[in-house]
Amino acid sequence: MYRIYLKNKAFVLTAEPVASLSSNYPNALIIHYQGDKGDLKDDIKRLKKLKQTDEIVIRYEDVAQLKCDFFDLYHIVEAAGGVIFNTNNEILFIYRRGNWDLPKGKIDRGETKEEAAVREVLEETGLTAVERHELLHTSYHIYKNGKDKTCLKPTYWYRMTTENTELKLQHEEDIEDAEWLTASDFLEGGRVTYKAILDVIKGVESVRV
Repeated sequence: MYRIYLKNKAFVLTAEPVASLSSNYPNALIIHYQGDKGDLKDDIKRLKKLKQTDEIVIRYEDVAQLKCDFFDLYHIVEAAGGVIFNTNNEILFIYRRGNWDLPKGKIDRGETKEEAAVREVLEETGLTAVERHELLHTSYHIYKNGKDKTCLKPTYWYRMTTENTELKLQHEEDIEDAEWLTASDFLEGGRVTYKAILDVIKGVESVRV
């Protein structure tokens, strides 16, 4: 299953049994893909105009092929970042452009996902060292770049740990503030954030529980 965000709306690509779709996605528009990429383009336009739901579920038995067909419609820009824990099991959240976020950035040419995740974390936070661990989650969102090209960005989120909590925020990347919070405190605090970030933190919290 893949959840791809377009602002605050989402596409869910799935191969779940037909019988379970209505109960698992009671408020979504459910579409059965027939293998035509032109239909996918129409579905994307439809989601932008929908007012009664924020979610379209697209079902196809071969979800890997569905993902390939969907991604083929976009310019792919990969990014990587970190869910950074201190010794108190608190996560580092940063505040930029009106939302609470996690440190991340684009993967440079020649970099691995892992290298980019650590580099971006160090650059954006000013932390002097982090230890990278396993891949926690991959999020996806659609956006327009500065050249008005529609892009799809997969972001690879790695768990990281640090003993150093002294920060030097990268203000040129519009980072205004930062705070260490537990996953539960963040989720219960009602802070303004992106749905994709909520998915990452909910995943962390469910594993912890």
